[in-house]
Amino acid sequence: ADAQNTGAAGSITSSSGAPAIVIPETTAPAETEPAVEPTEESKEAVAEPESKPESEPEVVPGTTGLVEREQHLELATGNYIVTLENGKKLTTSVPEGYVGTGSVYLSVAEGDAVMTNLYRNDEQIEFVNGDSVTEYGRYRVEVDGYSYFFTLAYEVGQMEYYPAPAGLEFAEVRLDDELIALESSRYAAMKEDGTYSFVMTGDEGERFEVILVKDTVAPEINVTTEKSAATVQYLSNDIETIELVKDGKVVPGFSGTSIAEPGKYTLTVYDKAGNSTSASFSLKYQVNIYGILAVFLVILAAAGIGAFVVYTKKNTKVR
Repeated sequence: ADAQNTGAAGSITSSSGAPAIVIPETTAPAETEPAVEPTEESKEAVAEPESKPESEPEVVPGTTGLVEREQHLELATGNYIVTLENGKKLTTSVPEGYVGTGSVYLSVAEGDAVMTNLYRNDEQIEFVNGDSVTEYGRYRVEVDGYSYFFTLAYEVGQMEYYPAPAGLEFAEVRLDDELIALESSRYAAMKEDGTYSFVMTGDEGERFEVILVKDTVAPEINVTTEKSAATVQYLSNDIETIELVKDGKVVPGFSGTSIAEPGKYTLTVYDKAGNSTSASFSLKYQVNIYGILAVFLVILAAAGIGAFVVYTKKNTKVR
């Protein structure tokens, strides 16, 4: 559940993960009657089409490719060769649409490397031909304008379905070690928080197992203010990122537990699944009455001593 707290520090609000995968209402195409009564030979020659469920989850950009292209497994290396629509070939260690942990190998023909761009969470990063990526994030490889997608993650937030990568289908799905029923060979429901195990098999005999943790609980923090200072308590042990904004500007590198400078602040923490909690508060200049009084007395004493010295000089006679 999302945590919501209010206190002297201001307001604390929480949100969880990325938007959920939408499941649109779809209807299987109606079957049409054959115009000519088929013969026994034609019945044996025509394969029966696989029935389609009345409702299928929507294909989500960034998880499975939205365009058709060829992909086959190279048995000698265990890598996938993906032929894009422009004829360029991408060699990778995971099928398109993969979501899971590990490292992903990426390679293109030497002549195509100059026209290849790599993006992580929509930000361009350096593409090193023949290298592997390991950091968590949503990846997009563009080769001369055509894209290939995969995601490296261990914890996810608002993810209602896990889509099988291209060329794979589910053989078994477990939640916290308990077998759960499959609704589709291409999509596995993730309705509850917990640890999921997805076992999938491919068209060319490959076998994949992916472990993902679904976590929709936002991290908890507590911010208290007293006079001109704020104290931060981090109450969750899965906090991944801390961001402090002061007067509209990000304070680089903040990870502390105390704030003492005047200003308007927003503190946001993120967990590994992308859930977040924010706290807003303000700190004002604190006037130190006692300090001002002490300074005033010092000035007053100094002035008195100066006046006494002047008076003494004026009234001192030299004999």
